[in-house]
Amino acid sequence: MRISYAARSTYNFSLEDKLVCDAIRTRRGLTGLLPLDHALLHSVPIASGWNELFSAIRQKTTLSSDILFLAICRVALHCGASIPWKNYLESLRQLDGVTNDIIEIVEDPQPAVQGVLSDKQWAALRYADIMTKQVAVNDSVFQLVKAAGFTERQIVELTITIAAYACVSRFLLALDIDEKEGV
Repeated sequence: MRISYAARSTYNFSLEDKLVCDAIRTRRGLTGLLPLDHALLHSVPIASGWNELFSAIRQKTTLSSDILFLAICRVALHCGASIPWKNYLESLRQLDGVTNDIIEIVEDPQPAVQGVLSDKQWAALRYADIMTKQVAVNDSVFQLVKAAGFTERQIVELTITIAAYACVSRFLLALDIDEKEGV
């Protein structure tokens, strides 16, 4: 890691800063603060906003878990961020109805065909790939997302999920918080 852990001890934190740490710990549950959190806590206002954003993404969207985890996996795959890749691939793998055939498609950097993916899963995969690799989304991929049945709210939620996890990946990699293993 290129910067020190900010929150190994909170003795220098104000009461307000400690409340932010507690909120992050609450969201993380049993895992406690992650190296990512320790880096973010160099700027407590940023860490607080980050925590709010990711709480909303993970707990308050209308996206199904398979779509959410699939999109996050694709971002991590294309960005080369091994921590989110491993964590969310495992989360995806544990969902009911997710087969090895689905995992194989998610693991393929350039799947040529939809295979066993549902229309929504395929659209989310293609959308995440385009957003991550090219940023601007062409009309044909956007129409694929709409045709798959995503509501406008879900399109916003899918888009911000992909964008936010691209931010996570870039932050982890720029500060060398991510493991040095390849995806």
